[in-house]
Amino acid sequence: MKSKFERKAVGGGDHDPDDNALTRIDQHIETVTTMREAYLAAIGELEAVDQSNSQNMNTQGEQI
Repeated sequence: MKSKFERKAVGGGDHDPDDNALTRIDQHIETVTTMREAYLAAIGELEAVDQSNSQNMNTQGEQI
């Protein structure tokens, strides 16, 4: 049982050598990093659209 848990921690199983805690943690880090980049890109787009909308409203307000 001890060796099974040790393999699960760092070595993987017989069916999948990547089935271990270290690999899974690396996969989660990669997923979270990708999500962070996507959120930052989306926030950047939202800020740009918000700025553009604000300028358009100011321009329209000055014309009235």
